[in-house]
Amino acid sequence: MHSFEIVQLCALWDKPDQELAHNSIPTVHALIDDDAVIKILVRNVEGGWPDGEGDPDLLAYLKATRSEGGAKALEALSRLRQVLAHALVETRAEKKGIVAPMKYGDEQALLRETTRIIEELYLWVTGTNFDLSDNRELQARRARALWSNCKFDVTPRT
Repeated sequence: MHSFEIVQLCALWDKPDQELAHNSIPTVHALIDDDAVIKILVRNVEGGWPDGEGDPDLLAYLKATRSEGGAKALEALSRLRQVLAHALVETRAEKKGIVAPMKYGDEQALLRETTRIIEELYLWVTGTNFDLSDNRELQARRARALWSNCKFDVTPRT
């Protein structure tokens, strides 16, 4: 999966696309890097809770839950917005000096952090969640099945 993960990472961190032909993290960041957009996303989260009628305890619970959800969305989106703004310009390591070249295996940590960012962005932008780890396990099983069942017979050149 090494090569595939590197290709995916490159696509996920590709520069913002003005045509929105793909949804890289910088493209999504460019779309939400606006206070008005953040307010709309927070209202969408708050709007996911019904107003309710009748029971005052239920109404109080719904109001508190709506408010709590909006506060969580605002905090998460503001944090993501700030983290991405800094990461897309220059990392802390780059500011300190020369960064060691990547080596085999480094893509795993980068992919884990990228996955965390994508899952959090997806949650607060769409209002739904998904788990990439299930998908990664499925893809890993398929890759193992493919490569463990492949046989290559190469005739030597004479």
